[in-house]
Amino acid sequence: MHRREVRVRRGEPKRFRRPEVGDLTLVIEVVRFGDDGQRMTVYQAEPGSADEAALGKLAAR
Repeated sequence: MHRREVRVRRGEPKRFRRPEVGDLTLVIEVVRFGDDGQRMTVYQAEPGSADEAALGKLAAR
């Protein structure tokens, strides 16, 4: 099995507007895998926030 270094960088919150739920503020985390350029970007709401509830409504659609 080949192991890779994983690095996580938390970015500034970003604001999104969705007609179904209004404005959402989501935190971005960029996860980088090794040195070959692979990365995964994750957007998430702060736990317990109104943004989390709005995101749940969008997910239920």
